[in-house]
Amino acid sequence: MKNDAQKLRDFFEKVKVFPAGQNELLAKASGIKRSAVRYTLRDFIARGEIEEENGMLKYTGRNIVDTLIDRVWKAWRYSNTWSVAEIAKLTGGDATTIRSYVADYMNAGYIEKVGVKKGYKKKENLYRLIKKERMRPCVKN
Repeated sequence: MKNDAQKLRDFFEKVKVFPAGQNELLAKASGIKRSAVRYTLRDFIARGEIEEENGMLKYTGRNIVDTLIDRVWKAWRYSNTWSVAEIAKLTGGDATTIRSYVADYMNAGYIEKVGVKKGYKKKENLYRLIKKERMRPCVKN
């Protein structure tokens, strides 16, 4: 089942432009509650998905930013076990930065150490993700 934001986004992807201030009509057209329309529109405008100009709401689309931590989270989710070096190769990130991400998420209880892998000249710790949530949780550094 779609949430309110997705229903409203789907509506605006079809319509592209809608009169501002018509929340009741927008709620009926998109199939969500009027109170949800108000808060969802506020969030969309704050993110730049919708712009208000000349009394019209204009859908501009989603601006999805692909950051290193997002690529790292995806790599963690798709790999059963992994080392910092493997994730660095997959994501194009710096091993030091990824090590700090591992420490942050380990302290938050999302990652656990599961073993050691012998490399050519050194040993590498192996980790796994305990909670494979689709959306990356925000963990304070």
